[in-house]
Amino acid sequence: MPCMWGAGECVFDVLLWLDQAALWTQLRFGWRAVDLGLFLTFIGVLAATTIGLVSKVLIPKYGEYRVLVVSLGFGVVQMALLGISTHGWMWYAVLLVTSMAFVAPTTLRGIITKQASRDVQGKIQGAAVL
Repeated sequence: MPCMWGAGECVFDVLLWLDQAALWTQLRFGWRAVDLGLFLTFIGVLAATTIGLVSKVLIPKYGEYRVLVVSLGFGVVQMALLGISTHGWMWYAVLLVTSMAFVAPTTLRGIITKQASRDVQGKIQGAAVL
């Protein structure tokens, strides 16, 4: 169980940056509201596509644990590259290359669901959202 909570913290860290992206991109790249809106739209389409298509192929082939580890690795690379990006267009490129990171939360929820008893699944899924 400790490994699962550690992975959960990593997934939380990977997703937390979306809340801070507005301030960071405005300060670092001079983005306006429309620029951020386009970027968040790009993220949404990319995440939905990656989760919908890639996870259907990779999870049955390689298993949830391997996909989780690889997607968390992509998340680490994603955060590092976003941190050293010097131009706004680089964020689009980084996310396109590291989009596998978006599969981590869904995969983690699948693992948790299989390990939790029916009477506590709702509580665990609710806690995983936070």
